Amino acid sequence: MSDNNPAKITDRLDLNIGHFCNQRCLFCYYQDETGTSNYSLRYIQRRLLVYKRYGIKKLHITGGEPLLHANIKEIILCAKELGFSHISVITNGLLLDDARLGDLQCAGVDEFVVSLHGACADTHNNLVGGKFFDQSIDAIKVLHNRNFSFSINFVVTAQNYFEMDRFSSLIALYRPRLVTFLYFNPERRCTEGNFNLLPDYTGAQDHMNIAGGILDANQVPWDFKFVPICFSPGNIRHCNNPLQAIYDFEEWNYKVRLLISPAGWLKYCFSLLRWYRSFTKAQLLNVSYSVLSYWCALMYSHRNSFCHAEACRGCVYYHGCLGVHKDYLKKFGPGICCPQKVGDALSFFRARSEIFLKADIVDKIINYTLYYLSYFLFPWRTL
Repeated sequence: MSDNNPAKITDRLDLNIGHFCNQRCLFCYYQDETGTSNYSLRYIQRRLLVYKRYGIKKLHITGGEPLLHANIKEIILCAKELGFSHISVITNGLLLDDARLGDLQCAGVDEFVVSLHGACADTHNNLVGGKFFDQSIDAIKVLHNRNFSFSINFVVTAQNYFEMDRFSSLIALYRPRLVTFLYFNPERRCTEGNFNLLPDYTGAQDHMNIAGGILDANQVPWDFKFVPICFSPGNIRHCNNPLQAIYDFEEWNYKVRLLISPAGWLKYCFSLLRWYRSFTKAQLLNVSYSVLSYWCALMYSHRNSFCHAEACRGCVYYHGCLGVHKDYLKKFGPGICCPQKVGDALSFFRARSEIFLKADIVDKIINYTLYYLSYFLFPWRTL
């Protein structure tokens, strides 16, 4: 990933091409829609043109299962013709054999992201709704044997977190470019059926620390997502939460995601007026408007999912953290939070800290103008 420029806000975004899928994952955002039709090629082409207008250069194609889309090859070819510089496809691997890989590689795919959620067949299969473990492993072997770039997503739940160390030993054999531990993060409110999927942060982090050590020993890069930084202060460099990863190649651009949504500009303006009040004097003076406005858009996007417990207000990371998922607080209580009293509030960003200290005089004027407008319209201090 030679164009990973830490001084530039990510220009990567997800492109959902439909929810049709051949698995029934218990943690899926679209559980009730996996039998529906995929989006048309014409609709997706229009979306690609919108992405180009907003400066997106890298695509992460998602579903459903993207390889089930009848026009997946045409979508990739169209994206390449429009100049998208990097295209990754997330897949469960069930349809990825040597011939399919060669075909899609010729079309222009740069990387596959394979979803695997257990160290053994029983755990993985129970989570994805079928006996698919061996097929996913076969796809990983195909990618490894062809020396094709791939990474691994492991969704951490209460049913599989204790296997993270064994999973890491297994997956290290295939040398992925990256392993990401995605803590189950309901995009919508938990239902009774998936509430039990929420893992205990503390117990899961103990296993993740061991898993990370195994991957480090095998020189396999790894990160984790959707865990408050206070739960793993010793793994700051591996934290890939949205606020920590705005310059990171792996992250999606949530500001553009918001802007291209229905009434996106109205939502964006509201986010500035709603959340600028939350920034500290040091942030207003030192951090550029482009970064702070991105944070506002990000906090708007996660407003219904994440919040801060009262104890969080004393944490050194308070003003750079989305907080805890509301369903975690509901299940485990506010005592789950572990506020940190000592630390560098900028040290846990995955880009160099000095990049944030770039506000010029224009940035400072804009920052303080929006701060006082926000203070007047939303006088309570909140993230």
